[in-house]
Amino acid sequence: MSLSSTAVTTASTAAAIYTSSGATALTVLCFCNRHTSTEYINLFAVSSGDVATANNQLLSTLPVPAGDTFMFDVERLLFDTGDKLHANTSTADKVTATISYTSI
Repeated sequence: MSLSSTAVTTASTAAAIYTSSGATALTVLCFCNRHTSTEYINLFAVSSGDVATANNQLLSTLPVPAGDTFMFDVERLLFDTGDKLHANTSTADKVTATISYTSI
């Protein structure tokens, strides 16, 4: 298992928070809201060479209360080389994304 942690740095446009460097399975996604107010998360599973659109959106304006964490851990996402996970929030740099993944 490996971990990747990053701040979700964009508010208006979704940006990559994880890029697969081989065949991987994402096992747990944690979104920690470090802000003093509710943050809203958009999450996209983007195939290599594609862009984030409504057609590949996983979460849409999901509210995460101040100081709370949302965990996405029921389903596994399988990624190939170059596939990406994109995200944006209502306020830049207030949500930390931690991703647990393994090579397959």
